[in-house]
Amino acid sequence: MSQPQIEMTKDLTIPKLFLQQCKKYGKNTDVAVRSSATAEDLPDASFAGQQETYLNIRGEYDLLEACKNCFASLFTNRAISYREDKGFDHFKVHLSIGVQKMVRSDMASAGVMFSIDTESGFRDAVFITGSYGLGENVVQGAVNPDEYYVFKPTLKKGFKPILLRSAGDKKIKMIYTEEGNKTTKNVPVPDADRKKLVLNDKEIITLAKWGVIIEDHYSKKAGHDKPMDMEWAKDGKTGKLFIVQARPETVQSQKSGNVLRNYELMEKGKIDMFRVASVLCLCLLMVPVTGLAGDSLDDILEGIRKNYGELPGLTVSYKREVITKTMAMLGDQVKGDLATGKMYFRPPNFLKLEQETPEQEFVISNEETLWWYIPHQKRAYKYSAREFGKELRLLSEIFRGLIQVKERFQVSMREPNELGENQIELVPNPPWQNIDRIILAVTKDYDIRMVGIHYQLGATTLFTLNDVTEKKVFEKDFFTFTVPEGVLLVEDKM
Repeated sequence: MSQPQIEMTKDLTIPKLFLQQCKKYGKNTDVAVRSSATAEDLPDASFAGQQETYLNIRGEYDLLEACKNCFASLFTNRAISYREDKGFDHFKVHLSIGVQKMVRSDMASAGVMFSIDTESGFRDAVFITGSYGLGENVVQGAVNPDEYYVFKPTLKKGFKPILLRSAGDKKIKMIYTEEGNKTTKNVPVPDADRKKLVLNDKEIITLAKWGVIIEDHYSKKAGHDKPMDMEWAKDGKTGKLFIVQARPETVQSQKSGNVLRNYELMEKGKIDMFRVASVLCLCLLMVPVTGLAGDSLDDILEGIRKNYGELPGLTVSYKREVITKTMAMLGDQVKGDLATGKMYFRPPNFLKLEQETPEQEFVISNEETLWWYIPHQKRAYKYSAREFGKELRLLSEIFRGLIQVKERFQVSMREPNELGENQIELVPNPPWQNIDRIILAVTKDYDIRMVGIHYQLGATTLFTLNDVTEKKVFEKDFFTFTVPEGVLLVEDKM
Protein backbone atom coordinates (compact mmCIF):
# COMPACT_ATOMS: atom_id res chain seq x y z
CA MET A 1 0.00 0.00 0.00
CA SER A 2 1.53 3.30 -1.06
CA GLN A 3 1.96 6.05 1.53
CA PRO A 4 0.56 9.57 0.96
CA GLN A 5 3.27 12.11 0.21
CA ILE A 6 4.45 14.40 3.02
CA GLU A 7 5.24 17.98 2.11
CA MET A 8 8.80 18.57 3.33
CA THR A 9 8.28 22.25 4.08
CA LYS A 10 9.78 22.06 7.56
CA ASP A 11 12.56 20.24 9.34
CA LEU A 12 10.44 17.18 10.06
CA THR A 13 12.51 15.55 12.78
CA ILE A 14 10.19 12.56 13.28
CA PRO A 15 10.30 11.35 9.65
CA LYS A 16 14.06 11.93 9.48
CA LEU A 17 14.68 9.88 12.61
CA PHE A 18 12.31 7.21 11.34
CA LEU A 19 14.29 6.95 8.11
CA GLN A 20 17.44 6.51 10.18
CA GLN A 21 15.72 3.60 11.95
CA CYS A 22 14.78 2.15 8.57
CA LYS A 23 18.42 2.23 7.48
CA LYS A 24 19.29 0.26 10.63
CA TYR A 25 16.40 -2.24 10.69
CA GLY A 26 15.08 -2.31 7.13
CA LYS A 27 12.55 -0.50 4.93
CA ASN A 28 9.29 0.54 6.60
CA THR A 29 10.42 -0.88 9.92
CA ASP A 30 7.75 -1.48 12.55
CA VAL A 31 7.61 0.90 15.53
CA ALA A 32 5.49 1.48 18.63
CA VAL A 33 4.24 4.98 19.40
CA ARG A 34 3.86 5.49 23.15
CA SER A 35 2.65 8.49 25.14
CA SER A 36 3.87 9.85 28.48
CA ALA A 37 2.13 12.77 30.20
CA THR A 38 3.63 14.90 32.95
CA ALA A 39 0.58 14.24 35.12
CA GLU A 40 0.87 10.50 34.63
CA ASP A 41 1.38 8.40 37.76
CA LEU A 42 1.48 11.20 40.31
CA PRO A 43 1.54 9.85 43.90
CA ASP A 44 -2.14 10.63 44.40
CA ALA A 45 -3.38 9.67 40.93
CA SER A 46 -3.05 6.80 38.48
CA PHE A 47 -3.11 7.83 34.83
CA ALA A 48 -2.16 4.36 33.62
CA GLY A 49 -3.76 3.71 30.26
CA GLN A 50 -5.26 7.20 29.94
CA GLN A 51 -3.36 8.04 26.76
CA GLU A 52 -3.11 5.92 23.64
CA THR A 53 -0.43 3.51 22.42
CA TYR A 54 -0.14 2.49 18.76
CA LEU A 55 1.65 -0.72 17.73
CA ASN A 56 3.13 -1.98 14.45
CA ILE A 57 3.19 1.47 12.84
CA ARG A 58 4.98 1.61 9.46
CA GLY A 59 5.81 4.47 7.12
CA GLU A 60 6.31 8.21 7.73
CA TYR A 61 2.69 9.15 7.10
CA ASP A 62 1.21 6.55 9.49
CA LEU A 63 3.86 7.45 12.07
CA LEU A 64 2.87 11.12 12.02
CA GLU A 65 -0.81 10.20 12.22
CA ALA A 66 -0.13 7.98 15.24
CA CYS A 67 1.81 10.80 16.91
CA LYS A 68 -1.07 13.23 16.34
CA ASN A 69 -3.54 10.71 17.73
CA CYS A 70 -1.33 10.26 20.80
CA PHE A 71 -1.41 14.00 21.42
CA ALA A 72 -5.16 14.07 20.83
CA SER A 73 -5.72 11.28 23.37
CA LEU A 74 -4.84 13.81 26.05
CA PHE A 75 -8.37 15.15 25.52
CA THR A 76 -10.55 12.04 25.40
CA ASN A 77 -13.72 12.07 27.50
CA ARG A 78 -12.11 9.75 30.00
CA ALA A 79 -8.92 11.80 30.36
CA ILE A 80 -10.84 15.07 30.74
CA SER A 81 -13.23 13.58 33.30
CA TYR A 82 -10.37 12.18 35.36
CA ARG A 83 -8.52 15.50 35.46
CA GLU A 84 -11.74 17.26 36.47
CA ASP A 85 -12.19 14.80 39.34
CA LYS A 86 -8.60 15.28 40.51
CA GLY A 87 -8.49 19.04 40.01
CA PHE A 88 -5.69 19.04 37.42
CA ASP A 89 -5.45 21.99 35.04
CA HIS A 90 -6.12 20.67 31.53
CA PHE A 91 -3.64 23.07 29.95
CA LYS A 92 -0.81 22.43 32.39
CA VAL A 93 -0.59 18.77 31.46
CA HIS A 94 2.13 18.15 28.91
CA LEU A 95 2.68 15.03 26.88
CA SER A 96 5.69 13.54 25.15
CA ILE A 97 5.78 10.67 22.68
CA GLY A 98 8.29 7.85 22.52
CA VAL A 99 8.81 6.01 19.24
CA GLN A 100 10.36 2.56 19.81
CA LYS A 101 11.39 -0.23 17.49
CA MET A 102 8.83 -2.99 17.97
CA VAL A 103 9.87 -6.10 19.84
CA ARG A 104 8.40 -9.04 17.91
CA SER A 105 6.47 -10.33 20.91
CA ASP A 106 3.60 -11.10 18.53
CA MET A 107 5.74 -14.18 17.77
CA ALA A 108 6.48 -14.88 21.46
CA SER A 109 5.08 -13.29 24.63
CA ALA A 110 4.85 -10.10 26.68
CA GLY A 111 3.44 -8.86 29.96
CA VAL A 112 3.65 -6.65 33.00
CA MET A 113 5.99 -6.75 36.02
CA PHE A 114 5.69 -5.07 39.42
CA SER A 115 8.43 -4.81 42.04
CA ILE A 116 5.68 -5.07 44.70
CA ASP A 117 2.79 -7.47 45.25
CA THR A 118 -0.22 -5.66 43.81
CA GLU A 119 -2.66 -7.60 46.00
CA SER A 120 -1.18 -7.10 49.47
CA GLY A 121 1.43 -4.37 49.03
CA PHE A 122 4.16 -6.82 50.14
CA ARG A 123 7.41 -5.15 49.03
CA ASP A 124 9.73 -8.17 49.07
CA ALA A 125 8.18 -9.80 46.00
CA VAL A 126 8.44 -9.26 42.24
CA PHE A 127 5.11 -10.02 40.56
CA ILE A 128 5.25 -10.90 36.84
CA THR A 129 2.36 -11.57 34.45
CA GLY A 130 2.67 -12.76 30.87
CA SER A 131 0.70 -14.00 27.88
CA TYR A 132 1.25 -14.83 24.22
CA GLY A 133 1.48 -12.05 21.65
CA LEU A 134 1.77 -8.31 22.07
CA GLY A 135 1.47 -7.07 25.63
CA GLU A 136 -1.55 -4.83 25.04
CA ASN A 137 -3.96 -7.66 25.92
CA VAL A 138 -2.33 -8.05 29.33
CA VAL A 139 -2.30 -4.28 29.95
CA GLN A 140 -5.96 -3.94 28.96
CA GLY A 141 -7.06 -7.03 30.89
CA ALA A 142 -8.31 -8.86 27.80
CA VAL A 143 -6.68 -12.16 28.87
CA ASN A 144 -6.04 -14.09 32.07
CA PRO A 145 -2.22 -14.23 31.95
CA ASP A 146 0.33 -16.50 33.60
CA GLU A 147 1.51 -15.25 37.01
CA TYR A 148 4.89 -15.59 38.71
CA TYR A 149 6.18 -14.45 42.10
CA VAL A 150 9.89 -14.09 43.00
CA PHE A 151 11.25 -13.35 46.52
CA LYS A 152 13.54 -10.31 46.32
CA PRO A 153 15.77 -10.70 49.44
CA THR A 154 17.15 -14.11 48.44
CA LEU A 155 17.17 -13.13 44.74
CA LYS A 156 19.65 -10.40 45.66
CA LYS A 157 21.82 -13.05 47.35
CA GLY A 158 22.15 -15.03 44.12
CA PHE A 159 19.43 -17.62 44.64
CA LYS A 160 16.53 -18.41 42.29
CA PRO A 161 13.57 -18.07 44.67
CA ILE A 162 10.52 -18.50 42.42
CA LEU A 163 7.60 -18.67 44.87
CA LEU A 164 4.79 -19.32 42.39
CA ARG A 165 4.15 -20.27 38.78
CA SER A 166 0.49 -20.17 37.76
CA ALA A 167 -0.76 -20.78 34.21
CA GLY A 168 -3.53 -18.49 32.94
CA ASP A 169 -5.99 -19.57 30.25
CA LYS A 170 -4.51 -17.15 27.64
CA LYS A 171 -7.42 -17.65 25.20
CA ILE A 172 -6.31 -15.04 22.66
CA LYS A 173 -3.14 -13.33 21.50
CA MET A 174 -2.53 -10.08 19.63
CA ILE A 175 -0.47 -10.33 16.43
CA TYR A 176 0.38 -8.16 13.41
CA THR A 177 -2.14 -7.77 10.60
CA GLU A 178 -2.51 -5.90 7.35
CA GLU A 179 -6.29 -6.29 7.19
CA GLY A 180 -7.90 -2.97 6.27
CA ASN A 181 -6.61 -0.07 8.31
CA LYS A 182 -5.77 -2.23 11.34
CA THR A 183 -2.22 -2.93 12.43
CA THR A 184 -2.97 -5.64 15.01
CA LYS A 185 -5.63 -8.27 15.59
CA ASN A 186 -6.52 -10.95 18.14
CA VAL A 187 -6.53 -14.65 17.27
CA PRO A 188 -7.30 -17.74 19.40
CA VAL A 189 -4.41 -19.55 21.11
CA PRO A 190 -4.26 -23.32 20.47
CA ASP A 191 -5.28 -25.33 23.52
CA ALA A 192 -1.90 -27.07 23.76
CA ASP A 193 -0.15 -23.69 24.05
CA ARG A 194 -2.67 -22.32 26.54
CA LYS A 195 -1.65 -25.00 29.04
CA LYS A 196 2.05 -24.03 28.80
CA LEU A 197 3.82 -21.26 30.70
CA VAL A 198 5.09 -18.43 28.48
CA LEU A 199 8.31 -18.02 30.53
CA ASN A 200 10.87 -20.56 31.68
CA ASP A 201 12.65 -20.29 35.05
CA LYS A 202 15.72 -18.60 33.58
CA GLU A 203 13.58 -15.91 31.97
CA ILE A 204 11.55 -15.40 35.16
CA ILE A 205 14.72 -14.84 37.18
CA THR A 206 16.19 -12.54 34.51
CA LEU A 207 13.10 -10.31 34.50
CA ALA A 208 12.94 -10.28 38.31
CA LYS A 209 16.62 -9.19 38.52
CA TRP A 210 15.94 -6.40 36.04
CA GLY A 211 12.90 -5.35 38.06
CA VAL A 212 15.02 -5.07 41.21
CA ILE A 213 17.72 -3.09 39.36
CA ILE A 214 15.13 -0.66 37.96
CA GLU A 215 13.48 -0.23 41.36
CA ASP A 216 16.85 0.39 43.05
CA HIS A 217 17.78 2.97 40.40
CA TYR A 218 14.61 5.04 40.76
CA SER A 219 14.55 4.62 44.55
CA LYS A 220 18.07 6.08 44.72
CA LYS A 221 17.07 9.03 42.52
CA ALA A 222 13.92 9.65 44.58
CA GLY A 223 15.65 9.28 47.94
CA HIS A 224 13.09 6.71 49.16
CA ASP A 225 11.67 3.33 48.18
CA LYS A 226 9.88 3.56 44.83
CA PRO A 227 8.19 0.32 43.69
CA MET A 228 7.92 0.18 39.91
CA ASP A 229 5.35 -0.86 37.32
CA MET A 230 7.09 -2.21 34.19
CA GLU A 231 6.20 -3.77 30.85
CA TRP A 232 8.34 -6.49 29.27
CA ALA A 233 8.41 -8.20 25.89
CA LYS A 234 10.15 -11.23 24.39
CA ASP A 235 11.26 -11.12 20.76
CA GLY A 236 10.12 -14.22 18.88
CA LYS A 237 12.88 -13.87 16.29
CA THR A 238 15.87 -13.50 18.62
CA GLY A 239 14.51 -14.97 21.85
CA LYS A 240 15.74 -11.90 23.75
CA LEU A 241 13.86 -10.19 26.59
CA PHE A 242 13.31 -6.42 26.73
CA ILE A 243 11.92 -3.90 29.21
CA VAL A 244 9.83 -1.51 27.11
CA GLN A 245 8.39 0.75 29.80
CA ALA A 246 8.85 1.59 33.49
CA ARG A 247 6.92 3.96 35.74
CA PRO A 248 6.22 4.23 39.48
CA GLU A 249 3.56 1.95 40.94
CA THR A 250 0.89 4.29 42.33
CA VAL A 251 -1.56 2.19 44.33
CA GLN A 252 -0.09 -0.15 46.96
CA SER A 253 3.11 1.90 47.23
CA GLN A 254 1.10 4.89 48.51
CA LYS A 255 -0.30 2.91 51.42
CA SER A 256 1.48 2.63 54.75
CA GLY A 257 0.96 -0.10 57.31
CA ASN A 258 2.83 1.90 59.94
CA VAL A 259 0.56 4.94 60.12
CA LEU A 260 -2.10 5.37 62.81
CA ARG A 261 -4.23 8.47 62.40
CA ASN A 262 -5.79 10.18 65.42
CA TYR A 263 -8.58 12.73 65.00
CA GLU A 264 -9.19 15.41 67.61
CA LEU A 265 -12.18 17.74 67.95
CA MET A 266 -10.96 21.35 67.78
CA GLU A 267 -14.16 22.88 69.23
CA LYS A 268 -16.73 21.99 71.85
CA GLY A 269 -20.45 22.73 71.93
CA LYS A 270 -23.80 21.69 73.32
CA ILE A 271 -25.35 18.45 72.11
CA ASP A 272 -28.92 18.50 70.82
CA MET A 273 -29.97 15.02 71.99
CA PHE A 274 -33.23 15.12 70.00
CA ARG A 275 -31.26 15.73 66.80
CA VAL A 276 -28.76 13.00 67.66
CA ALA A 277 -31.61 10.54 68.31
CA SER A 278 -33.27 11.51 65.01
CA VAL A 279 -30.05 10.93 63.07
CA LEU A 280 -29.50 7.55 64.76
CA CYS A 281 -33.05 6.45 63.92
CA LEU A 282 -32.57 7.53 60.30
CA CYS A 283 -29.29 5.60 60.10
CA LEU A 284 -30.94 2.48 61.51
CA LEU A 285 -33.70 2.73 58.93
CA MET A 286 -31.11 2.92 56.15
CA VAL A 287 -29.16 -0.18 57.27
CA PRO A 288 -30.17 -3.26 55.21
CA VAL A 289 -31.36 -6.10 57.41
CA THR A 290 -30.95 -9.77 56.50
CA GLY A 291 -32.63 -12.75 58.06
CA LEU A 292 -36.05 -11.13 58.44
CA ALA A 293 -39.26 -12.81 57.27
CA GLY A 294 -39.28 -13.07 53.49
CA ASP A 295 -35.50 -12.59 53.22
CA SER A 296 -34.24 -16.07 54.07
CA LEU A 297 -32.14 -17.93 51.50
CA ASP A 298 -34.93 -20.43 50.80
CA ASP A 299 -37.47 -17.62 50.35
CA ILE A 300 -35.22 -15.82 47.87
CA LEU A 301 -34.56 -19.00 45.86
CA GLU A 302 -38.29 -19.74 45.79
CA GLY A 303 -38.98 -16.18 44.61
CA ILE A 304 -36.44 -16.58 41.78
CA ARG A 305 -38.05 -19.88 40.74
CA LYS A 306 -41.49 -18.27 40.56
CA ASN A 307 -40.16 -15.31 38.54
CA TYR A 308 -38.12 -17.29 36.03
CA GLY A 309 -38.84 -21.03 36.28
CA GLU A 310 -42.14 -21.08 34.35
CA LEU A 311 -41.18 -18.72 31.51
CA PRO A 312 -41.22 -20.22 27.97
CA GLY A 313 -38.47 -17.77 27.01
CA LEU A 314 -37.26 -14.26 27.70
CA THR A 315 -35.34 -11.26 26.42
CA VAL A 316 -33.12 -9.10 28.60
CA SER A 317 -30.94 -6.04 28.06
CA TYR A 318 -27.45 -6.39 29.52
CA LYS A 319 -24.27 -4.50 30.27
CA ARG A 320 -21.14 -6.64 30.59
CA GLU A 321 -17.94 -5.46 32.26
CA VAL A 322 -14.72 -7.45 32.58
CA ILE A 323 -12.45 -6.39 35.44
CA THR A 324 -8.99 -7.91 35.92
CA LYS A 325 -7.25 -8.26 39.27
CA THR A 326 -5.16 -5.15 38.54
CA MET A 327 -8.27 -3.15 37.50
CA ALA A 328 -10.06 -4.17 40.68
CA MET A 329 -7.09 -2.96 42.69
CA LEU A 330 -7.15 0.41 40.91
CA GLY A 331 -10.88 0.80 41.61
CA ASP A 332 -12.69 3.60 39.82
CA GLN A 333 -9.46 4.84 38.25
CA VAL A 334 -9.55 2.15 35.56
CA LYS A 335 -12.68 0.82 33.90
CA GLY A 336 -12.88 -2.67 32.50
CA ASP A 337 -13.90 -3.94 29.10
CA LEU A 338 -17.48 -2.67 28.63
CA ALA A 339 -20.14 -4.02 26.29
CA THR A 340 -23.91 -3.69 25.99
CA GLY A 341 -26.56 -5.62 24.12
CA LYS A 342 -29.48 -8.03 24.41
CA MET A 343 -29.80 -11.66 25.48
CA TYR A 344 -32.44 -14.14 24.36
CA PHE A 345 -33.13 -17.38 26.24
CA ARG A 346 -35.29 -20.45 25.58
CA PRO A 347 -35.25 -23.45 27.94
CA PRO A 348 -33.40 -25.60 28.49
CA ASN A 349 -30.08 -24.23 27.19
CA PHE A 350 -30.61 -22.05 24.14
CA LEU A 351 -28.98 -18.65 24.58
CA LYS A 352 -28.19 -15.85 22.14
CA LEU A 353 -26.24 -12.67 22.86
CA GLU A 354 -26.43 -9.75 20.44
CA GLN A 355 -23.71 -7.29 21.45
CA GLU A 356 -24.46 -3.78 20.24
CA THR A 357 -21.51 -1.77 21.63
CA PRO A 358 -18.59 -1.18 21.32
CA GLU A 359 -18.72 -3.40 18.20
CA GLN A 360 -21.47 -5.65 16.91
CA GLU A 361 -20.88 -9.30 17.87
CA PHE A 362 -23.06 -12.40 18.22
CA VAL A 363 -22.77 -15.43 20.50
CA ILE A 364 -25.16 -18.36 20.02
CA SER A 365 -25.05 -21.39 22.29
CA ASN A 366 -26.98 -24.63 22.75
CA GLU A 367 -26.07 -27.85 24.55
CA GLU A 368 -23.48 -28.85 21.94
CA THR A 369 -22.06 -25.87 20.03
CA LEU A 370 -21.04 -22.31 20.77
CA TRP A 371 -20.73 -19.86 17.88
CA TRP A 372 -18.97 -16.49 18.14
CA TYR A 373 -19.46 -14.24 15.11
CA ILE A 374 -17.58 -10.92 14.68
CA PRO A 375 -18.97 -9.18 11.57
CA HIS A 376 -16.42 -6.33 11.38
CA GLN A 377 -13.57 -8.87 11.38
CA LYS A 378 -15.40 -11.20 8.98
CA ARG A 379 -14.62 -14.10 11.31
CA ALA A 380 -16.70 -16.76 13.03
CA TYR A 381 -15.48 -19.15 15.73
CA LYS A 382 -16.98 -22.56 16.51
CA TYR A 383 -16.36 -24.20 19.90
CA SER A 384 -17.65 -27.04 22.01
CA ALA A 385 -20.30 -25.52 24.28
CA ARG A 386 -19.36 -27.92 27.07
CA GLU A 387 -15.75 -26.69 27.04
CA PHE A 388 -16.15 -22.98 26.34
CA GLY A 389 -19.77 -22.22 27.29
CA LYS A 390 -19.74 -22.41 31.09
CA GLU A 391 -20.59 -18.74 31.58
CA LEU A 392 -23.50 -19.05 29.14
CA ARG A 393 -24.71 -22.31 30.70
CA LEU A 394 -24.61 -20.53 34.04
CA LEU A 395 -26.84 -17.77 32.64
CA SER A 396 -29.16 -20.49 31.32
CA GLU A 397 -29.35 -22.00 34.82
CA ILE A 398 -30.30 -18.59 36.21
CA PHE A 399 -32.93 -17.93 33.57
CA ARG A 400 -34.46 -21.35 34.30
CA GLY A 401 -34.95 -20.23 37.91
CA LEU A 402 -31.99 -22.01 39.55
CA ILE A 403 -34.13 -25.16 39.77
CA GLN A 404 -31.17 -27.45 40.62
CA VAL A 405 -28.96 -24.90 42.29
CA LYS A 406 -28.34 -26.80 45.55
CA GLU A 407 -27.36 -29.94 43.64
CA ARG A 408 -24.62 -28.16 41.68
CA PHE A 409 -23.48 -25.37 44.02
CA GLN A 410 -22.76 -24.59 47.63
CA VAL A 411 -25.24 -21.76 48.20
CA SER A 412 -24.97 -19.09 50.89
CA MET A 413 -26.13 -15.56 51.72
CA ARG A 414 -23.71 -12.63 51.67
CA GLU A 415 -24.06 -9.14 53.08
CA PRO A 416 -26.41 -6.88 51.07
CA ASN A 417 -24.75 -4.67 48.46
CA GLU A 418 -24.64 -0.87 48.52
CA LEU A 419 -28.15 -0.72 47.04
CA GLY A 420 -29.56 -2.86 49.86
CA GLU A 421 -30.10 -5.82 47.53
CA ASN A 422 -29.64 -9.34 48.85
CA GLN A 423 -26.62 -11.20 47.50
CA ILE A 424 -26.32 -14.96 47.00
CA GLU A 425 -22.98 -16.72 46.55
CA LEU A 426 -22.77 -19.87 44.43
CA VAL A 427 -19.61 -22.00 44.68
CA PRO A 428 -19.48 -24.80 42.05
CA ASN A 429 -19.55 -28.26 43.62
CA PRO A 430 -17.66 -30.12 42.28
CA PRO A 431 -15.32 -27.22 41.39
CA TRP A 432 -15.21 -25.79 37.88
CA GLN A 433 -12.00 -25.09 36.04
CA ASN A 434 -11.14 -21.34 36.18
CA ILE A 435 -14.41 -20.17 37.83
CA ASP A 436 -14.16 -19.68 41.60
CA ARG A 437 -17.64 -18.43 42.54
CA ILE A 438 -20.72 -16.60 41.28
CA ILE A 439 -22.48 -13.80 43.14
CA LEU A 440 -26.07 -12.79 42.35
CA ALA A 441 -27.65 -9.48 43.37
CA VAL A 442 -31.40 -9.98 43.90
CA THR A 443 -33.99 -7.21 44.29
CA LYS A 444 -36.81 -7.25 46.86
CA ASP A 445 -39.09 -8.51 44.06
CA TYR A 446 -36.72 -11.46 43.47
CA ASP A 447 -35.46 -10.15 40.13
CA ILE A 448 -31.80 -10.89 39.43
CA ARG A 449 -30.20 -7.51 38.75
CA MET A 450 -26.54 -8.50 38.54
CA VAL A 451 -24.48 -11.65 37.94
CA GLY A 452 -20.83 -11.54 38.99
CA ILE A 453 -18.62 -14.40 37.73
CA HIS A 454 -15.37 -14.47 39.73
CA TYR A 455 -12.41 -16.35 38.24
CA GLN A 456 -9.64 -18.11 40.12
CA LEU A 457 -6.96 -15.74 38.79
CA GLY A 458 -8.71 -12.68 40.18
CA ALA A 459 -10.69 -11.40 37.18
CA THR A 460 -14.45 -10.77 37.31
CA THR A 461 -17.16 -10.60 34.65
CA LEU A 462 -20.20 -8.55 35.70
CA PHE A 463 -23.54 -8.80 33.88
CA THR A 464 -26.05 -6.08 34.80
CA LEU A 465 -29.53 -7.17 33.68
CA ASN A 466 -32.44 -4.87 32.83
CA ASP A 467 -35.81 -4.98 31.07
CA VAL A 468 -36.44 -8.71 31.53
CA THR A 469 -39.42 -9.55 29.31
CA GLU A 470 -41.24 -12.82 28.74
CA LYS A 471 -41.04 -14.10 25.15
CA LYS A 472 -43.33 -16.99 24.21
CA VAL A 473 -42.32 -17.69 20.62
CA PHE A 474 -39.00 -17.54 18.75
CA GLU A 475 -38.50 -17.90 15.02
CA LYS A 476 -37.62 -21.42 13.88
CA ASP A 477 -33.90 -20.82 13.23
CA PHE A 478 -33.39 -18.09 15.84
CA PHE A 479 -30.84 -20.12 17.82
CA THR A 480 -28.96 -21.53 14.82
CA PHE A 481 -26.06 -19.99 12.91
CA THR A 482 -24.97 -20.28 9.29
CA VAL A 483 -21.56 -18.91 8.34
CA PRO A 484 -22.12 -16.00 5.91
CA GLU A 485 -20.36 -15.98 2.59
CA GLY A 486 -16.92 -14.36 2.77
CA VAL A 487 -16.56 -15.01 6.52
CA LEU A 488 -13.56 -17.03 7.75
CA LEU A 489 -14.52 -19.93 10.04
CA VAL A 490 -12.10 -20.85 12.81
CA GLU A 491 -13.13 -24.17 14.32
CA ASP A 492 -11.86 -25.62 17.57
CA LYS A 493 -11.21 -29.36 17.14
CA MET A 494 -11.73 -30.36 20.78
